[in-house]
Amino acid sequence: MDEEFLAYRYKTDFMRALLRAVSRGNVHYVQGEVPRKKAEALVFKFIDRYAIDASKKQRWLAKRNGVANTRLLTLAADTDVVSWVLLATPGEGLIHQLESLNHVSQKRLSLTGYEIAKMPKKNSPASWTWRMQKDTYEAWHERLTTYIRHNDMLGMEQSMNSLQRVPVFAEVRKQAYALAALAKGEWQRVQAGEYPFRDFALGWYGKHQTADRINLRTGEILRELT
Repeated sequence: MDEEFLAYRYKTDFMRALLRAVSRGNVHYVQGEVPRKKAEALVFKFIDRYAIDASKKQRWLAKRNGVANTRLLTLAADTDVVSWVLLATPGEGLIHQLESLNHVSQKRLSLTGYEIAKMPKKNSPASWTWRMQKDTYEAWHERLTTYIRHNDMLGMEQSMNSLQRVPVFAEVRKQAYALAALAKGEWQRVQAGEYPFRDFALGWYGKHQTADRINLRTGEILRELT
């Protein structure tokens, strides 16, 4: 199966793949969307122009010779639109000449309110992770405090359930727990009573979690180990 024609079906799996790619040195990128019916043609264009279908040996040789490697990752969560991110490593190559590439350290790669950022870690090197963008975090903050001030139990319950479904990347986890703690403290301060909701908890991704992929040529859904 040609990897470059397989799109992720779910956003979180797509985010995981992007994070792996950036962590492995694919720090230049350009992103966009294309109608589903034109996605196959887009893949062929990038194969022809940037060799996104290169083998492991070809990629190793390119890296050794200072030539940029490229990767294409796609998301087909919508029936009509495919989201795509074309990534490249540093080096010489046509992609750096023809594309208006961004660097993840200067213009962060973002998706639906989340962005990839390099975060410091205690007693270890900084690492790439996803986090909520500033506007996303502030919108959550405003949403929770508004429901609390209006004693909107249904709104709060729905919001806390939604917060438990955020993508559980390291920095997003920290932000989600911070928002949950804020909500609990704000409730006790404003409502002057016991916090009525269950303790907040996020799950973890399993090491061998499967990812559904969609063949952009046939529409077939495939499941594989990530």
